[in-house]
Amino acid sequence: MRWILLSFLVYISSCVQAQIFTDSTWAYSAVFQYHPYDFFMGVGMQKSISKHRLSTQFYAGVNRTFFQQRFYPKLDLHYGFDLFDKTPFRVLPELHITGSILDISAKSKQIACYIETTAGLTIGVGRKNQWLLNAQFGPMWSRYQANQINLSWNFLYEIRYVHRLN
Repeated sequence: MRWILLSFLVYISSCVQAQIFTDSTWAYSAVFQYHPYDFFMGVGMQKSISKHRLSTQFYAGVNRTFFQQRFYPKLDLHYGFDLFDKTPFRVLPELHITGSILDISAKSKQIACYIETTAGLTIGVGRKNQWLLNAQFGPMWSRYQANQINLSWNFLYEIRYVHRLN
């Protein structure tokens, strides 16, 4: 619930900022992501204001959701900055905060919660229709039981297609 509220607040603040900056656009995206725990497919919305990008993406784990019949959702909020934006190429450093929940076993009803904070670099090509490659690295906190929180380091890669609406 906190992730939904946080995403909503970020979008509200970006809409207020859009009144100040005239160079703002909306975009939607389709994402395929390799993560050490699963492959993820997702969709998202992005708000660009000048060189700043705010995005929220919703993913589902492919192996666990479709083949193992255990829904594995993941919500990602990230910020990017157009460091190099020459038509048609771009380079964006990005910061991500991600939360996910997994039902580990249908028999025991044990739930695992994962929180990730990653920093990454995105390179892409295109203007209105963009293809982006992203690599990220950072810490991940996982919680399996009430008092057990584990810290590990995580990496992931993704291919993202973004279509700008205006």
